[in-house]
Amino acid sequence: MASKNLPRNSKKRRPPWVRFLKQGLVLFATLIFLGISVLGFFYFNARRDAEDAMNDLQKRIDSVNKPTSKILSRDGVVLFSVSTENRIPLKLSQIPKFVQNAVIAAEDRRFYKHTGVDLTSIARVIFVDMRGRKLSQGGSTITMQLVKLLFNGSSKTFKRKMNDIAYAQVMEQRLTKERILELYLNKVFFGEGAFGIGEAARVYFNKNIEDLTIGEAAMLARCIRRPSYENPIRDLEAATTNRDVVLGTMRDEAMITDEQYEKAVAEKPKVNTKPPTSGVFKKPGAEYFVDHVLQYLEKDQGLDLLNSGLTIETTLDFDLQRHTQQVLRNFVDEFGRHLKVNQGAFMVMDSDGNILAEVGGLNYRQHQQNIVTSGTLQPGSGFKPFVYATALKAGIINMDSMLSNAPISIVDPVTGKLIKSFRNASRNENHPFYGLRTALASSINLCAIHTIEAVGPQSVVDTAKDSFGFRSKLDAYDSLALGACSVAPIEMAEAYSVFMLHGDRVVPQPIVRVVANDGSIIKQYEPHKIVGAYDTAVSDEVDELLRGVVEYGTGYEARIVPNARGKTGTTNEAKDAWFTGYADGVLGVGWVGHEVKKNGIWTPVEMNTEVYGGNTSAKIWGQVMKLAHERYGKAQASHDAKPDKPKAIDQAAGAGVDPDLMAGPGDAKQDPAKNGDGDDGTIVLTGDADKTEPIKPGDDKVGAGKPIAPDATGAKPPKPKPAVKPEDDTISVDICQDSGLIANRYCPETVTRTFKRGREPKRICHIHGPGG
Repeated sequence: MASKNLPRNSKKRRPPWVRFLKQGLVLFATLIFLGISVLGFFYFNARRDAEDAMNDLQKRIDSVNKPTSKILSRDGVVLFSVSTENRIPLKLSQIPKFVQNAVIAAEDRRFYKHTGVDLTSIARVIFVDMRGRKLSQGGSTITMQLVKLLFNGSSKTFKRKMNDIAYAQVMEQRLTKERILELYLNKVFFGEGAFGIGEAARVYFNKNIEDLTIGEAAMLARCIRRPSYENPIRDLEAATTNRDVVLGTMRDEAMITDEQYEKAVAEKPKVNTKPPTSGVFKKPGAEYFVDHVLQYLEKDQGLDLLNSGLTIETTLDFDLQRHTQQVLRNFVDEFGRHLKVNQGAFMVMDSDGNILAEVGGLNYRQHQQNIVTSGTLQPGSGFKPFVYATALKAGIINMDSMLSNAPISIVDPVTGKLIKSFRNASRNENHPFYGLRTALASSINLCAIHTIEAVGPQSVVDTAKDSFGFRSKLDAYDSLALGACSVAPIEMAEAYSVFMLHGDRVVPQPIVRVVANDGSIIKQYEPHKIVGAYDTAVSDEVDELLRGVVEYGTGYEARIVPNARGKTGTTNEAKDAWFTGYADGVLGVGWVGHEVKKNGIWTPVEMNTEVYGGNTSAKIWGQVMKLAHERYGKAQASHDAKPDKPKAIDQAAGAGVDPDLMAGPGDAKQDPAKNGDGDDGTIVLTGDADKTEPIKPGDDKVGAGKPIAPDATGAKPPKPKPAVKPEDDTISVDICQDSGLIANRYCPETVTRTFKRGREPKRICHIHGPGG
């Protein structure tokens, strides 16, 4: 009866845990629903983006095989190439099947079974990532990795993973498995700058792809996981362990036999010890020229070759370049130890300014500074033609002028104390005057000093900069006449072009044109000529003087080149030896020196005192320019006529100077082979005249002897004593006491002796030269 009095809703209550379980299930279901909704939202958004992005797929694919930028010589040699990624594009048919299988075994063994996404791997990744509370695991298929490389980048975010899934599924609908694998093998990074399996084979094993072994293929395949740490170069032990893992998978998947597996595991890898380190290639022997081109492009066009895919067609004749470099190396190998010469540079250009050869140094690995374009070298007597050109134009001298060889003293204008006494180093004062032709041909220093005093150092500086194109700093001191300044060989080339081109000047340039990837011409480079840079008549007069330097002066070694003109240059401290000259529209500048490393910096030091521009650089110049002249020389009628013989020239001016005395050592009239200055490789002292220390800057200069122009003043210099005086059946000759031969201007001790005619010495002394 009591139960009938209970309320209707007074049923037995459920335990609390049942209520909590029910609520938990509802919450879990809600979270699952929300999670699926969020995943669906991200996936369908990603899918929509993927559909749109795939419209740009071909451009992305093309970027994998993007053409590299390259620099070509005029004869088609690739001098330089660069790309954002160092790769060798390959078709899948070019890649051996076992190489393909090795990558599949290492990265995605179910590649041919899924549709872009491996759900088993994805589930594992989600579980591991949730447990670790971070998104760090892999599990990506090859297709997903390719999507990441082409579209999505490598950020580790949830959105990026969803994009990978969506993009991979869309890509599998657009491309075949074979096409996906081909793109992946060409795009993926293997470490050490190698992109793609083809480049990886070259970098790690110095092999073409078809020459790889199964073991090498397995080792490369596992590099994809940790390319910068566990590759064969960085950690061979780890790479070998990884190789064996891949080989085991290949055996398990029946990609290789047990026998192939055992052989591959036992294989000792032969890793490339000198792999390329970047996507940049420079042709050995053309590195300095390539640097010049790159700097020229950057300054002129602001071009970024790394991402542009351009072709730069240059002026360089690579065969002539190799010849030039070999001539320099041969000289240093043969004479470098004795003469203390270990460095050299050379440049050749034609009458349009096209640089045909440019050797900026002898060892690019040790010394990257291009001496041709950025060297700071003293030109020595190579600067004298600009002094005489200035004086000729100003009317201070003419071609028949006699120039003083008198000593010059420099005193302090305040204290009256002697600062510097400048005298003839040969101590031979029997010839106080020289004709202009002889003064330049034999490189008489005092004549050049008197000339610059007469015309004014500032006038020479202005002319050198305004008319001859010098850009380096030139100080207006008398010592400038002896090349006491710092210039680059490329400046000397431009300056001497004025004499070659009858007063016009041409600016050296290394590029012909820049061509885009589609074949269109971005820029065509035309010759940069400055017409009328200098007086034509004066330029031709200096051209005649420079011809004399080669015919009977210090540039005798250059005579092997037809119609050669030029000037030697040797600095007082024997740190620089030059020859700058031209022949029939081809111009060359040669320099040698000696460098040692001091405190990590290459520093010029003195060479042997036997080194002169005439016996080193002129010799090199002749061997280089002979080939250049054969290929590019163009006859120029006004330059073909040879100057009169020295004796006739100076006698006409009233000098009466003996031609043997003017020619000095290695006289053109003598048999070169007998004098030891022929083509047999013998070094002879036919260099510049006095190696006297240049005059230091001073105020007033006290000294006698301004250049004398006989036509203007009527005055004639005293006539020097003839070297040969006939008397009946005898002849008196000035003899060098050391050699017993006919004395030249450099012999320190001479004596006049009488001989019966026909029994006098016939040869000129060859043991005394400008250095003593």
